[in-house]
Amino acid sequence: MSNIANDNDKIALNIPIYEILLVIGIIMAIIGMIMCMGIKYIDILGGIYFDIHLGMIIAPIGIGLICGYITRKILPSKRNSYVIGFLLGIIGIIIAICIRPTNNANNTNSSNRYADLQKLAELKENGIITEEEFNAEKEKILK
Repeated sequence: MSNIANDNDKIALNIPIYEILLVIGIIMAIIGMIMCMGIKYIDILGGIYFDIHLGMIIAPIGIGLICGYITRKILPSKRNSYVIGFLLGIIGIIIAICIRPTNNANNTNSSNRYADLQKLAELKENGIITEEEFNAEKEKILK
């Protein structure tokens, strides 16, 4: 009995949850803004009545969902980036832009490391430094 695998353990659902929340946010923001415009009645499918007070709740929630998605795209490696964008809105997006890591620093740093290693290898080949000095300096560069 213990050798039987549970089929539920093998199921992997690849649901794009953040994209679904984005679509819901866009729909909520549009409906909320229509409600806030003061339109009280639209004759679709027998008529839809809108309440301005409900629109004042729905629109910010929709905008929060959109901002959460944008913030998560800016900071994909941060754990609570979606929550920051959802709760803080545009301010959360600005914060995410300010704290996001830049790839340029890593590229220039790695290219400098390779150039330093190449110079170090040339010094070793020319007999200017010993094998021990080469290894010690190489460890410093690679850290």
